[in-house]
Amino acid sequence: MKEKVKRYASPILGLAGAFVVLCGFMAVPYIILGIVEGIRGEEYAPDVIPVQTGYIIIDLAKLMSALVICSSVKKNTGKRFWQSVGFRDFDILLPIMIFLLKWSLNELFDTLDGLVLSHFMEIEPNSASFEGILGVISSVICAPIFEEIIFRYGGAELSKGTYPMWIVCIANGLVFGAVHMYNIQGFINVFFTGVLFMWIYCRTGNILYSIIPHLINNALCYIPFEDITLFGEPCYRDVNGFILGSSWWLVINGVIFIGAVVYMIKVFPKRHGENYYRNSCISQ
Repeated sequence: MKEKVKRYASPILGLAGAFVVLCGFMAVPYIILGIVEGIRGEEYAPDVIPVQTGYIIIDLAKLMSALVICSSVKKNTGKRFWQSVGFRDFDILLPIMIFLLKWSLNELFDTLDGLVLSHFMEIEPNSASFEGILGVISSVICAPIFEEIIFRYGGAELSKGTYPMWIVCIANGLVFGAVHMYNIQGFINVFFTGVLFMWIYCRTGNILYSIIPHLINNALCYIPFEDITLFGEPCYRDVNGFILGSSWWLVINGVIFIGAVVYMIKVFPKRHGENYYRNSCISQ
């Protein structure tokens, strides 16, 4: 039986409200700089706001946006966030395989799009380094939790009964890629991640299955793979700003990708056969 869900307000307003809060908090440093420059009558260096303070502002913005999403979902559907945190019958292998699929797919596609696009353009490298303990907390703990609540939990719960799942997944990937403000290679990478994580949430209804792979991914970003040499080749090389994987690195990730795809085709449907998004839609 399909779950009956009654909407009390526009789901679009809930998502828009969360992004307004997110943008508002993120703009705080620039507002402060503008005030300082107005008082001084001259341009003031942006590093007047310490990096650590920036992490706190970013995390507060994401926290407030996540709270707006949770409130909007509760108001629109009557569902509480904790109902999407499933510890019972939790499949510990699934988030690991999701991460391996996401990681290997991105590594392979980064090289593919890099090989093509580097012939036509030159780009600036992505800058997403996080310093100190607050940087680690921000990227490895806060970002996976708050971003999954905003994009996956909010995106799916506020779209049920309104849009088909494939549209929700693609739209989520586009928005998720755009808000990270990376270069074109980074955008494509994050786009695929957003689509995959949204698909997983739509199928399982368990936010832990996207939070954990997100957390693992961000933690591994601290490993300097560009300095690691494999069979005489560095894992990565730079061509016009695009990051390309070495031949051995691609072989390794190709094997991982095939194994993860086999798991998702053969094992995943048997363990998670129900489609949460479809089965909980509003009866029209």
